[in-house]
Amino acid sequence: MRVSFRQIGLATVVAVLAMLPRTMQAQARQVAGTYTTNVSTPQGALKAVIVLKLENGVYSGTLSADGFPTMPVSSATPSDSGVKLQVDTPDGGVAVAMKFGAGDKVTGTLNYQGADMMLDGTFAPAGGMTGASAAATATSPVGSYELKTSEPLMGDPAFAVACTVTKSASGVFEGSCGNPDRGDAPVSSVTMAGNVVTMVGDTPVGPFRVVLNIAGSDAEGTITIGSEVAKLKGRFTAK
Repeated sequence: MRVSFRQIGLATVVAVLAMLPRTMQAQARQVAGTYTTNVSTPQGALKAVIVLKLENGVYSGTLSADGFPTMPVSSATPSDSGVKLQVDTPDGGVAVAMKFGAGDKVTGTLNYQGADMMLDGTFAPAGGMTGASAAATATSPVGSYELKTSEPLMGDPAFAVACTVTKSASGVFEGSCGNPDRGDAPVSSVTMAGNVVTMVGDTPVGPFRVVLNIAGSDAEGTITIGSEVAKLKGRFTAK
């Protein structure tokens, strides 16, 4: 039986492809971006925002969850159907496995200290915004934030929060957060990962922490004051 050079070439290509890792064959989809999820814990629903970046072929990122400090993503393994993440914590790692669904939906599990917890949410790919929205989320947290809680906080059913973030001549972010009835409190730390802004400071009733997911001029997240936590929503005006 005679075999043509074309048949030999095709057989060689097939053999090489068979030896490649599955993720390379599948051309793993883009997984860098922001995942806004709700985790089902024994204590109730927990909002967790994961920001994943890809720079020079290396993944990095953060996981911010209500009531917890921001935690770094130490590794990410993408595939054609989802992504697996390893997150470092002071008391043991967190393993997150997510699958992409219809549209911007994601589902999966979060494993912490041997317990699997279900999660679901949405995914916004990096670079998905354009124009003013992209500029507001990708460059700086500097600006003003006019916010209100959607649940009771400090005895107020709709606790108002106004924050201002500036940047000093030395490049350090500074600011304050306040309430009309309780005055202002200085922000001691401002960080931005992707489109997630975190502000930390102290008040007379205890430390506070504001974590916001910025999408254009919309801001949504949580505020923690002392032992109280509430969902927060409002507007962001970049400056």
